Amino acid sequence: DQFIFLDLPKGALTGNLLHYIFEHIDFSNPANWSRVIEQAQRRLSFKKDGIDAGILKMLETVTRVNIKVGSAPEFSLASVKQSNRLNELEFDFNVTPFHTLDILSLSDNQVRLQVKDESAVEGMMNGKIDLFFRSGNQYFLLDWKSNFLGDAVTDYDADAVAEAMEANNYHLQYHIYALAVYKYLKARLPDFDYDKDFGGVIYLFLRGVREGSATGIFAAKPPLKKILALQAMLDTKAELPA
Repeated sequence: DQFIFLDLPKGALTGNLLHYIFEHIDFSNPANWSRVIEQAQRRLSFKKDGIDAGILKMLETVTRVNIKVGSAPEFSLASVKQSNRLNELEFDFNVTPFHTLDILSLSDNQVRLQVKDESAVEGMMNGKIDLFFRSGNQYFLLDWKSNFLGDAVTDYDADAVAEAMEANNYHLQYHIYALAVYKYLKARLPDFDYDKDFGGVIYLFLRGVREGSATGIFAAKPPLKKILALQAMLDTKAELPA
């Protein structure tokens, strides 16, 4: 906790550092972790002495913590092989003319999607998913978050994480990500079944993740009906939800 809340700086540079490290390590093999940490600090000109041990402990904790998403079996990232993951999965898909306020109709009591600007838009949707991977027989997407929510583990409990998800409009982000993954898997798996094959979405607020606890973890699986509704909203030629 000393390292996480006091020694590890706040800000975008730290976020870039942690993203780079998690992108390049082998979750199941710590042998190369020190090398990746040194490489990341060199690449990003991140000058902070004496933090390697703290980052190593963070990597160990995050890769070992048990993650549960909906009805999918519990797993840890340490069980995810290199061959079963894609880092920085970039996507592009066409967007036909639609009104941004239509997105608000996808909100419910648990999930609120926000729109900052009222406008009519069209063009190309582009984005990058931090991590797309397979665990067991299901596919998941994951986003690394270095947000500083407070200087105690309790500041990363379920309520605090839910508040951060809403405050940053991450719900809208992962709905778009889930739609991109839906399109990706549907194009590549002949018998793709969203309910069976897609495990869900994980946001890891890294400063709050602790072994034996669910702090710092947001996990959800948007219902297929919502994903199809979003698809139909963004593409008038898309299939409509039943």
